[in-house]
Amino acid sequence: MLSITNMQIAAMKREQKAYDAALKTLQEKHDDGFDGLFFDLRGDIYLAQGKREEAKAAYKSALEKLDISGRYYRYTTIKLESLGG
Repeated sequence: MLSITNMQIAAMKREQKAYDAALKTLQEKHDDGFDGLFFDLRGDIYLAQGKREEAKAAYKSALEKLDISGRYYRYTTIKLESLGG
């Protein structure tokens, strides 16, 4: 449950443009099963900051952790492809 809460907090901080605080929240300990989602959100935050290379790296890491047959995998793939990744 803490993993979901941390993702929600990080997403809210991203919306508030508190990017460093959002990234710090994503560094907190979480269940390994959430790694892909955490990397995906990290990529979104980097992209919002204009850090395209960091976003691409985060999306690539997310794809390594996400279920290849899942929706988030396809969604993250589209994000990465939009960056030329």
